[in-house]
Amino acid sequence: MKNSIKLVALLLTAGFYSACTQQLPPDTRSRISLEGNWGLQLDTAGTGIAPDWLTKPCTDSLFLPGTTDMGKKGTYNTDMTLTTSLSREYVFEGKALYTKQVRIPEEWDGTSVRLVMERTKPTTIWVDGKEVGANNDISTAQQYDLSSYLSPGTHTVAILVDNGKQAVPEKVYGSSHAYSASTQTNWNGIIGDFYLESAPLCGIDEIQLYPDVAEKVVTARVTLRNPDKGMGKGTLSFYAEAWNTDKQHKTPVQTIEVDWTKPEQEFELALGDKALLWSEFTPALYRFSVSLKTDRFVDTEQATFGLRDFKTKGHQFTMNGKTTFLRGKHDACVFPLIAHTAMDVETWRYYFQVAKQYGINHYRFHSWCPPEACFEAADIEGIYLQPELPVWGNIDIDDTELCDYLLKEGRNLHRAYSNHASFVMFGLGNEMSGEEGLAMLIQTFKKEDNRHIYASGSNNYLGFKGKQADEDYFTTCRVGREDDKQFNTHARASFSFADAYDGGYLNHTYPNSEMDFSSANALCDVPIISHETGQFQVYPNYEEIKKYTGVLKPRNFEIFKKRLEEAGMADQAHDFMMASGKWSALLYRADIEMNLRTPEWGGFQLLDLQDYPGQGSAYVGILDAFMESKG
Repeated sequence: MKNSIKLVALLLTAGFYSACTQQLPPDTRSRISLEGNWGLQLDTAGTGIAPDWLTKPCTDSLFLPGTTDMGKKGTYNTDMTLTTSLSREYVFEGKALYTKQVRIPEEWDGTSVRLVMERTKPTTIWVDGKEVGANNDISTAQQYDLSSYLSPGTHTVAILVDNGKQAVPEKVYGSSHAYSASTQTNWNGIIGDFYLESAPLCGIDEIQLYPDVAEKVVTARVTLRNPDKGMGKGTLSFYAEAWNTDKQHKTPVQTIEVDWTKPEQEFELALGDKALLWSEFTPALYRFSVSLKTDRFVDTEQATFGLRDFKTKGHQFTMNGKTTFLRGKHDACVFPLIAHTAMDVETWRYYFQVAKQYGINHYRFHSWCPPEACFEAADIEGIYLQPELPVWGNIDIDDTELCDYLLKEGRNLHRAYSNHASFVMFGLGNEMSGEEGLAMLIQTFKKEDNRHIYASGSNNYLGFKGKQADEDYFTTCRVGREDDKQFNTHARASFSFADAYDGGYLNHTYPNSEMDFSSANALCDVPIISHETGQFQVYPNYEEIKKYTGVLKPRNFEIFKKRLEEAGMADQAHDFMMASGKWSALLYRADIEMNLRTPEWGGFQLLDLQDYPGQGSAYVGILDAFMESKG
């Protein structure tokens, strides 16, 4: 499997452009869905996989795509005392082996065959007892080339999924929201798209698109699969068509001749004066279609992009030249019914539509990267996204295991998602430290992909060291160390009393309509985003308990409810929720208005519009964990 392909600027040395019909050759790829029951063997003893497990029938099974939690596999969780988060009903951590017989049709003979698992944990693959390889990608789809293993006929495929502590670097396992017990949970299984695909032996491996608003063109870099198998003349035909807007726009089909000496073909497609721009207000998208045709093969692929230009100008952001204020929310992967990220576009579109009703135009993904469906939904809805690497804490430049892993994950997610118009920002992780390690990562990513702007992380050093080198913007709670008993560097209105003198502006001053963050803004030369603004608690709504019909149980709610009953105040539960909720809403309003009235301010990221079930059951939202109003 290819872990990464370095994007190299290539000069187009051969070929020609010609306008022709609006048709491309038909797609010659085919798929076999792997959805269904798979044999299951759990390594509950932690002794490893026995060789006969790879081929003999299993005594248990699990429906995939899915997780062991959803199948009620593993150990029943008897802990009824947990109040720091929601509780998993069934828990399994370690190695799980999934096996299934698959039949490969005769027409797949001599083709390129790959296994695709859209999202999972570190895996090892066997076919008919023969080990194929291993993969530890967690932010993007895992792909295995099985061309030399799956001849026509019936085969046994075995997939080992390891969500154990040793499968990824400790900092990834121990704190990131890719694994966190607080929200997404450390699930075991395979989720999202799950299939075998047959494609022509020589074909299109990857499309990377680079829109240019000023010139109204898109540059395409198309990586070829097995170019030495092309044999003879090859041509690439391509065009772009707007697909999600009433304003129709389509370019003529263009054709160039393939230069087989280069594995990556670079060419430019003019979009013309009628090209449609993408933004939160007009999220017009184009579908870029490209087809490779040789004497022996035809292969067609598509990618979506938006014509947009997201930049910084002084202390503010711009989208297509217009000043843009980011009204954001934090996302820690809160999906209480399934305990993992949603993998479908419809769910993400609904979440974004709800957020937009409250004025949100920006999502920051705290120490994790969402799946393809999220980017697709944000493209359609016009939401500006900031994914992050799966890490929270120190990056020691001498920790080569961690640094190499994060480099690999970052390159993977840029290659997988950077075509998306909504992917406008990238952060290295949450509350980071380790200047040399951070500098190495951000410099590498900025050099390799210029399609979005970069930050070294969110709230690095808790803001005490100020903006770090190479950052295009600064997400922080403060801009350097404040003066004694002052708030002059604060970039959000409220703090824990343990984190700032007298809890900051809102906790220390009388309500007013004059305070802003100008003093902090003057200390930074790039746009500032207020980090995790708010954090105002609301008393639990016990009517919410009945919503938890999935794999996570609200045992924390039940404990809090019992405490109230034992205190003889059960009849006041609703009053407590409404009183604290209205107070919370007033505080959020005051905090947000401080951001809005600060001249030339970048924006804010709430913690949160919705409840964040981790870190002590943080009911900090005016929406519950299901993105539904608390009234």
